[in-house]
Amino acid sequence: MSAIPYIRNGVEVTREEFDRTIRKAPSRRKRKKNRKFPNIASAYGEGKPWRSLSISCHPDQIPERNALLKARNITGAYYDPAQPIDNFVATSQKGRREAMKLFGVHDADGGYGDG
Repeated sequence: MSAIPYIRNGVEVTREEFDRTIRKAPSRRKRKKNRKFPNIASAYGEGKPWRSLSISCHPDQIPERNALLKARNITGAYYDPAQPIDNFVATSQKGRREAMKLFGVHDADGGYGDG
């Protein structure tokens, strides 16, 4: 036998048998071509907004709250007058974070930068 022992399932085997049974990693080129990245931006957005009951307000207060968000230049968050319950809608993480900070609300769903 050669100087390097080839062991498969606790038994010493030949180099050819080891090469035949070993699982080979795909080449770098193939991995790059087939790589799939997670779509983090689709967590919530225009098509699938994040709604909150805790920041929601009475339907009479919706114009006042929307004006406050607009005055603070908070984009990506608004109050939906069509919804009597769960009327706070966030379409971006930044808008959600700034609105929660403005109204003094904190939750466990925040990410690393949500503080």
